[in-house]
Amino acid sequence: YLPVASAILIGGVTLTSITLNQ
Repeated sequence: YLPVASAILIGGVTLTSITLNQ
C-alpha cells in the first residue's frame, strides 16, 4: 500500500511540476 501511495504522490508532484514549468 505504502509503495503505491508513494508512487502516486511522486507522480502527482512530477506532473504538477511539469505543468507549472510549461
